Amino acid sequence: KKIFVKRLGNLIFSYETEQIERDLSQKIFDLSVKPEMNYSRKKKYLTELEVWKSKNKDIVLSEEQETAVITGLTSSISVITGGAGTGKTTVINAIISISQAVKADKEITLLAPTG
Repeated sequence: KKIFVKRLGNLIFSYETEQIERDLSQKIFDLSVKPEMNYSRKKKYLTELEVWKSKNKDIVLSEEQETAVITGLTSSISVITGGAGTGKTTVINAIISISQAVKADKEITLLAPTG
């Protein structure tokens, strides 16, 4: 099987990999420019966040974690990053739990690239 490559500066890509990355970049861009969520729907998520916090008193979200949860709930795409032990899993669990409480059939897609 022949692999065709493209050189971009010091980088070399297979054409297939380059096309996949371009398509993914376009999809991420398309998601990022969706209209902002309306106020009444956003309010439902914020109210449910307070319910979640009252039910999970043993979990205290830092200000950054709470901002990440709110962004994850109200944005069409979010990227959650951080070192080990920073609470990424806690944030994701809160987003999923709250989303399901507000809208049980809401589709959530998680990606966890490594390296």
